[in-house]
Amino acid sequence: MDGPTFRLSEVDGWLDFEEGPWIGARVHVRLATPLAFYFDILGAINSGKLATLRAGLRGWATDVLLDWNISGPDGTPIPATADGFERLPLPGATMMVRAWLNKVPDVDLPLGPGSPDGATSDD
Repeated sequence: MDGPTFRLSEVDGWLDFEEGPWIGARVHVRLATPLAFYFDILGAINSGKLATLRAGLRGWATDVLLDWNISGPDGTPIPATADGFERLPLPGATMMVRAWLNKVPDVDLPLGPGSPDGATSDD
């Protein structure tokens, strides 16, 4: 194909928890992930296999989790890593992944300029 190539954009954002026991938690996440990764996470959650679920959640923490403001009961910051993610209580960890799963489809990805007449290309 001739002409310029389209470069995918990195898109990240914040999950802000404004109700429930995690009020004030902010989680910085990658939002533009490959579609296959999104489905892999859904598959891991629905697999019914503990090892598959753990691997999927560790993959999520490695590939999606960028930063957060979470600390332990003693005030020591918990690192925003796969190991740190596994230190979270189960309700918080699942709430975080569920919030990401819900936010990703609603993200407006920067797709570049549209057609001047609003039509789509025949290519």
